[in-house]
Amino acid sequence: MPIVAQGGTVDPPLRALVRNGAGQPSDATGLLVRIKDLDGDIVAGPWLEPDIVHAGLGDYTYAWTVPLLFAMGSYYAEWVGIVGGASVTGTDPIEVVLAGSIGPGALDILQLPGDYDAIRAMLGVTEIDVEDSIIDLPSYGPYIEARVKELVPDWSTVMADPVTSLFLRAAVRYGVAAELAESYVKGGTVSLVHKEEPRRNWSEWARIFWTRYEEALARVATSGIPDDDYDLPTGKLTGPTRSRGTAPDWTGVYPPVWPETPA
Repeated sequence: MPIVAQGGTVDPPLRALVRNGAGQPSDATGLLVRIKDLDGDIVAGPWLEPDIVHAGLGDYTYAWTVPLLFAMGSYYAEWVGIVGGASVTGTDPIEVVLAGSIGPGALDILQLPGDYDAIRAMLGVTEIDVEDSIIDLPSYGPYIEARVKELVPDWSTVMADPVTSLFLRAAVRYGVAAELAESYVKGGTVSLVHKEEPRRNWSEWARIFWTRYEEALARVATSGIPDDDYDLPTGKLTGPTRSRGTAPDWTGVYPPVWPETPA
């Protein structure tokens, strides 16, 4: 049974081997493939030729790319067509699992140790607080990488360029930092407790990180050239300044902190 992660492509592709009444390979007419859940409801597709690849006589394949936000669970691919006047059907079971949780190279953009240390530096923590294994959990590094790869389909080409690769890696770092901050705010097991006072406002930090994530992706799209939405930060970081004059997402001191409790 094919197992595929959200955002991934079924490998090997879904396959239909069509036979006629005599059991010989035979091409089908009106062939289509669709994805159904276990209740029999169509949840994706149908796809027809030329999306379906005709690999040989009676041999058809389809490489289904699962949407990143597709619900996890058990499904099956149903093939339907006509051979010699008779209807033919075939099914392939499929299991969809969490984005980035399977397969070699789930983390292709994040690089050890630099990117992991950079994530911790942005959060102001050490490896004692956020170990590498935490960043490797499916909800953090793999999820953000899958998200970025969906937004930047030519990510492997981008990684080969010394300029754009920096921004692509930055996008993933900021996204992971944002996810970690949000997890802490929501009561997750991530430890981001700081000894210094006043206490950091992790909601605002997450918002800042998501803004930086979007900014870095914008740099990828423009090969590192600032676009008309963002200006690269200079000097001390005070939050993104937008050339269109829109208000920033936060105000006041940087980094943001929780307001002091009145005495």
